Amino acid sequence: MIEKSNIGIKLDIMARDTETKEVLSEVLFQFIPQGNYVKVIAVDPITNTEIIMVGDRRSGKPTLERIAIQKLRYVIEKNLKNKTNNTESSKN
Repeated sequence: MIEKSNIGIKLDIMARDTETKEVLSEVLFQFIPQGNYVKVIAVDPITNTEIIMVGDRRSGKPTLERIAIQKLRYVIEKNLKNKTNNTESSKN
């Protein structure tokens, strides 16, 4: 269960994705309980990428953090691919 707190939580992690070799050296989390669910905000301070998700309050912090990290990796990778495609398009 997530305790009631609007205070941001800083968590140092080394989250390594085996396919992209993407390393998130630091992720900032904020958990905002709202009724039966929790709003989770995760930020990668290096790329300034932020994701927001909603999860079941009963899931527990480790599960919500893991899912938020997966989504954050996905968004970072998608942004990098879009940036690469835009750069290649402008060269042609």
